[in-house]
Amino acid sequence: MDIQENKEKIIKLLESTKKEGINDLINYLEKNNYFESPAAIRYHSTFEGGLAYHSLSVYNLYKKMYEEIFKLDFEEIKNEIIIAALLHDLCKLGLYIKEGNKYITNKNHPKKHATLSIEIIKKFIVLTEFEEKLIKYHMGMYGVKELSRNTLPEYSIYQLAGTYCNKKIKLFYFCDDLSSQFMESGK
Repeated sequence: MDIQENKEKIIKLLESTKKEGINDLINYLEKNNYFESPAAIRYHSTFEGGLAYHSLSVYNLYKKMYEEIFKLDFEEIKNEIIIAALLHDLCKLGLYIKEGNKYITNKNHPKKHATLSIEIIKKFIVLTEFEEKLIKYHMGMYGVKELSRNTLPEYSIYQLAGTYCNKKIKLFYFCDDLSSQFMESGK
């Protein structure tokens, strides 16, 4: 896992969307240690550069499944998946603080997940309705108010069920979950 290589791939993908404000967003990512931050401090991609690694993994898995398993034309949704996959966890910027050789949770960090990511992104670029839904519902059942204990509830079970009628959104959740639970766990 090469931090610089992942950074170059992510920047190239984000720039390829040609969204107005994308360069300002990339500058924000660089200034806020997106490319160096871990994705978590437990469970998955807990290492330096883990957030970028995880985000790129979600993008690559979605693309692979969409093209190879479902035999669909990825080009029709490529830009929206780039935005959602690479930016869905911006809420984690500043969440973890390096203390010695390990990361700890920043207790002063806002207590939001997907909605915080959406708020940050919207400061720089306009999201399509599809991009916003991909990001909002990427936590699947973990973000449901009725089932939440320690996680940050963001929507009701009924909202999730209604959204999951869209197979592209449901696939996004599966890719995030598969990537973090199976491909990255223990890393």
